[in-house]
Amino acid sequence: MISYQEYEKAVFEWLMQKHSIDSNFTFSLRQKAVKGAERDYFIGTENSGYFGTTLWNIPVAYPGSSMDLVDIFFHYTKDKKLAYYIHFNQTKNPYNKQNKSALALIRNLKPLIFKAFPNATESQKDSKMESYRVPGKMQGYENVSELMNDVDEYLTIVSPIIDIEIENIKANIDNEFIGHRITKNEFDNFLKKVAFRLKNENFVIPKIESKIVKIGSLENNHPLNQILFGPPGTGKTFNTVNKALEILGEKIDGMTRNEIKELFDAKMKDGQIVFTSFHQSMSYEDFIEGIKPVIVSDTDGELSYEIQSGIFKRICRKAETPPNPSFLVAYNKMLGHLRNVNEISLDTNKESFSIRISENGVDLDVISNSHIKKIFQDGLEYVSKTKLFVGKWGVYYKSIFNYLKENFGYNESKTSEILNHVLIIDEINRGNIAQIFGELITLIEDDKRLGKSEALEITLPYSKEKFGVPPNLYIIGTMNTADRSVEALDTALRRRFYFEEMAPKPELLESAEQLNRLWNKYEFLACDDPEWLCVENDFLNLYNAKVLNREMFERLEDEVNEEIRIETFKEIISFGEFSLQIILETLNVRIEKLLDKDHQIGHSYFMSVYSLNDLKSAFQHKIIPLLQEYFFGDYGKIGLVIGKGFFQEVVKSTENIFAPFDYDASEFAERTILKLKNVMTMTDDAFRDALAILIRK
Repeated sequence: MISYQEYEKAVFEWLMQKHSIDSNFTFSLRQKAVKGAERDYFIGTENSGYFGTTLWNIPVAYPGSSMDLVDIFFHYTKDKKLAYYIHFNQTKNPYNKQNKSALALIRNLKPLIFKAFPNATESQKDSKMESYRVPGKMQGYENVSELMNDVDEYLTIVSPIIDIEIENIKANIDNEFIGHRITKNEFDNFLKKVAFRLKNENFVIPKIESKIVKIGSLENNHPLNQILFGPPGTGKTFNTVNKALEILGEKIDGMTRNEIKELFDAKMKDGQIVFTSFHQSMSYEDFIEGIKPVIVSDTDGELSYEIQSGIFKRICRKAETPPNPSFLVAYNKMLGHLRNVNEISLDTNKESFSIRISENGVDLDVISNSHIKKIFQDGLEYVSKTKLFVGKWGVYYKSIFNYLKENFGYNESKTSEILNHVLIIDEINRGNIAQIFGELITLIEDDKRLGKSEALEITLPYSKEKFGVPPNLYIIGTMNTADRSVEALDTALRRRFYFEEMAPKPELLESAEQLNRLWNKYEFLACDDPEWLCVENDFLNLYNAKVLNREMFERLEDEVNEEIRIETFKEIISFGEFSLQIILETLNVRIEKLLDKDHQIGHSYFMSVYSLNDLKSAFQHKIIPLLQEYFFGDYGKIGLVIGKGFFQEVVKSTENIFAPFDYDASEFAERTILKLKNVMTMTDDAFRDALAILIRK
């Protein structure tokens, strides 16, 4: 159970997190109709047991009071459960034009809201207020995460209905009507007031050590479904490796990248991690299941067709399977044995009985499929919990468990606990989400997972199997924002995933950091090795740097603490003004001005640059082609980003090069044609001059 203040803080953090992901999502806090009502009000009181927020600025009032037309209220019940509802409220006796229009709005909204939410309720007909509300999906929630997921779903339905009707009021009833989503300025002012209130009033929000909620849900401080999003080259795919291993409980602090990658590869080989990429031709049949052609080996290459499980179905099945020795493994061995012998005779203390295969699995009214599915996950703990050993069939269950234990290695110990599994989906936004996930998109939600309070299963269209998503399967997606904007992502996917932005980190390209990276790459070479001396010279030449204390420099061979090593580099090496960090920061400031932050360049484009030739190659083969893609070949804008040093001087020609035609082509004849230089053929001095122009030095 969480306290009222923890609940309040968690909701506020959720709203702020949603705003950080989508800057268009703004909100304000409910205005209280007492002294101080001029301030946006969120905090409510613990005695009242509720607090509220709104997404719209629709000023409404009646003599003696003021309020919001639409509120989302969060309720803290007497038994410390959590609840929410959306409230629509306006006086039936408006006293001015704004309030009359607001009353028309709330009445226009009413049939639309009741159609969208059949569970909506309204106030008594003799009430002085035109009032109705949409109660939450559940009467009482145990955790904020589950509640806010449902709130998010409600908002995706309610918001467009309200926005459209506001515009209808303005167009057909009152063109001066004040009604709109909270603006950026209003939101910023609201945040200032909240900061002021929390600082100056007697209200202390307790520090909550664990994360209560973010968009999506958290299990063991890791979201079940998360997407790493950002521009190209920001380390999204790179970071999925660490995140996946952390989810599996691996301690990777202090490990080298090679050691981490070896561990990751081992987990992939075991099937505990699966890596895939979405693309335009990815289908439901590839991801879930489908009918696929197979070559029958003993019929001269004749084709046959069979139902095959896809990537997602296979890892789900594996995730719900405990490691050996397990009930599932033992049970499947028993089924294989039954197919050979047709029948197994067992006995209880009082009687003998048989089990055999039927269309639905094991027959003789002994084991039901629904119980078997739970036993797969929980073993004898489930049997004990549900008291299956008690009553008419209890002795049969117990005998079968003993048979599995004695003959097929079933072990009831805790070593059979189910392990976490991770599915990594690279470029998740490149696929047609609705087509790939199909009806399973709902099943990945936290509370819809197998064993959860609102668990769902569906019947698969090809195999006709019952299928659900296990609670120990974690999904990590990556999304390149330059490929497709976050805002354009499928709404169904957006609200089911926790989003983590991966922004460019120019600070990782700081000169001493880059030298440390090079040092690690050649850790097997001594400081006086000719190969290292050549590499070192190229690096120092790139930065116009000098080693001021060679003895201290060489002593760093034995230094394993990278932080100490980096700080020492800063002390004993004189770096020039040139810096990869400055280049990246300069490029990204200009790109954001001309396009947006989603099209910035990631730091990884420069992470392996250790010489002037490396930097030339990065510009020629990565940076410039990326800019050409971003600006669709508009060399004028590309020039604004990288400067004239990368362009050839083209001499204007007055010669008429066009075919004879009755058309004035003079302006085209005098048009300047821009051409980019081949960076790889530029001299070192010319390249350095171009870089100086780029950073305006």
